[in-house]
Amino acid sequence: SILPIPVLERQPSLVARAAVSLLAASLMTARSPASAIAVISELRCSEAFGAKMALGITVLSDIVVLILFSLCSSTVKILTRGGAMGIDVLFGAAVEIFFSVLLGIVAGALLPCALRKDNSNEGSDEDEDSLEAKAVHPGQRSEPAPPTACERAETGARGAVLLSILTATFYCAQEAGVWTGERLRLEP
Repeated sequence: SILPIPVLERQPSLVARAAVSLLAASLMTARSPASAIAVISELRCSEAFGAKMALGITVLSDIVVLILFSLCSSTVKILTRGGAMGIDVLFGAAVEIFFSVLLGIVAGALLPCALRKDNSNEGSDEDEDSLEAKAVHPGQRSEPAPPTACERAETGARGAVLLSILTATFYCAQEAGVWTGERLRLEP
C-alpha cells in the first residue's frame, strides 16, 4: 500500500476494508457550515446573494451526505452480515430517511417553545417624545439594562426546555431500533 492507514490495516478481510472505506468516503463528502459562515463573515458579505446561496448549497450538501451515509450504511450491513442488494435496501433507506425527517419536523415544531423571538420594538405604544428622550446622543454609550431575576429565570427555563427537546429527539432516534426490533434505525 502507498499510504498505510491503521484502521484499514486492522480489518480482517477485504470486504471489511471496503466497508470502512465506503463509510469514510461518504463522511468525507461533508462540508462544514461553520467554515462557510466564517468565510462569509470574514468577507463581510452576509447580505450578498452569493453568500446566501453558498450557505444554502452547504446545507443541501449536508442533506446529500446524510442520504449517502444512510445508503452506504445499508450497503455495509449487507457486505458484513450477508444478504442481497435489492430494491428493499433502497426502500429501507428511504423509510429511515423519512422517519428521520419526520422526527426533525416534530423537534423543529417544538423549538419555538424554547426560543424567544425578540419583539421588544413591535407593537409599542410609546409616543415620539418618549422615544426621543430615550435616544442615545453622540458621545453617549447605550448599555442594556441588566436582566431582572424574572428574566434570568425565564432564560433558564427556556434553556431547560431546549435541552429537553434536544435530549428527547436524540433519545427517540437512538431507541428507534430497539422499539421496532431493529427494523427502523435512525441516526441520532
